[in-house]
Amino acid sequence: MKNSKINKLKMQQIKYIIKTKEYEEELEQLSNDILTNAQVAVNEAGIESIFELELFCFIKDSLGLKYYPEKEKAVHTERHIAKGRIDSKIGALVIEFKHTSKLNSLRDKKKASAQLINYLNGLYTKHSNDYWGVVTDGTQCKFINIESGEINEGAFDNLSGKHLDKIVRSIVLLDKVALTPENLVKDFCEARGSLSKRLVLCLYSTLANEPTSRSLMLFNEWKELFRLAHDDKSKQKAIEERRESLEKIVSDKLKTNDEEYLALYALQTTYAIIVKIIAFKVLSQIRFNRSLIDFDKLSFADFNTLRLQMNLLEEGAIFRSLGIGNLLEGDFFAWYSTNTQWNDDIGELIQEIFKVLTSYEDKALFENGENVCDLFKDLFMKIIPDKVRHSLGEYYTPPWLADNLITESINHLDVYTNWTALDPCAGSGTFLLS
Repeated sequence: MKNSKINKLKMQQIKYIIKTKEYEEELEQLSNDILTNAQVAVNEAGIESIFELELFCFIKDSLGLKYYPEKEKAVHTERHIAKGRIDSKIGALVIEFKHTSKLNSLRDKKKASAQLINYLNGLYTKHSNDYWGVVTDGTQCKFINIESGEINEGAFDNLSGKHLDKIVRSIVLLDKVALTPENLVKDFCEARGSLSKRLVLCLYSTLANEPTSRSLMLFNEWKELFRLAHDDKSKQKAIEERRESLEKIVSDKLKTNDEEYLALYALQTTYAIIVKIIAFKVLSQIRFNRSLIDFDKLSFADFNTLRLQMNLLEEGAIFRSLGIGNLLEGDFFAWYSTNTQWNDDIGELIQEIFKVLTSYEDKALFENGENVCDLFKDLFMKIIPDKVRHSLGEYYTPPWLADNLITESINHLDVYTNWTALDPCAGSGTFLLS
């Protein structure tokens, strides 16, 4: 237990250090030192020695950690899969070193990339784990990762402090979960005792049994805007399937139209809560390179502190601190966070959301414009059943169709035209992302 506490404290210190300006400056100087020495290295072994000596001394001296990479001998058993010997492997990170003369031409770079991809595919085939890979000659580098069996390639770039930061984080924070649509679905919808379903049940019970006057007011306003069809004979089958889907979610027979509305309201509130917390994690990382909410602390905070934090989030105060003035301003789904409506059951489940997200990497998504994805679409489709979505006229545009439409639209514009795009029914932003 003592060692466990020490390790946790150490990790908290490291998380603090890697967010400081001093850390960034040290890495920039380190990249300059590696680049200078790499330019005069006589062979690949020299590049490897320079890179690892500088990098691991930095990790040891600045972060107080020791790492020992597995060398060729340690990964010899992988040869029959990957057909080669990996230069250096630390947990889920693979580094392939090249002499500067071997990364001069486009052909050289393609060959080196193919070699690293071969290793990553081999490791994935054997272990079914995601891996990060980097190929470098000490002056330039390229990142390649394999995630759920899919290869994602970056581009070759001049070595800098930001690249070393990515490597350090890959080594030190190996236990962090990638913030991807697939992982969000797995953790919130598919894990045993689905967290999203338990939150829906809790919110539905609260609305059905102990709603405050304010919660009922917001619910009734939402209901007037939403207007579900109940007696349209041309849509009777869709109406029945919608109600059956909602009954499965709340594990109860919905005898009245109002009960059906309550179930859908609880369902949409659940999705909104999860998305708002994730959105804050991502947006604060983009704006300040750190989260303004300590997710670790909130995952163990008392429920009153948690409620106050969620209330600030729902009122938009936290987003306004990021310079975003109108993202959230107390919408229909903020009803649960008032002092009179909040209860310990809600607090316990929202605390669990923070615990899940604590394990996710702090990452400014889309910072280089590569691998842009719709982060919330899969989560929405998993939380809101298709029968419910379709009865409401909600259908997702496939990404390929959105890409085609946007490309064709832009091609019709004059090259010098300044243009603005508006998507009035954005959903999770398929057209906006395209």
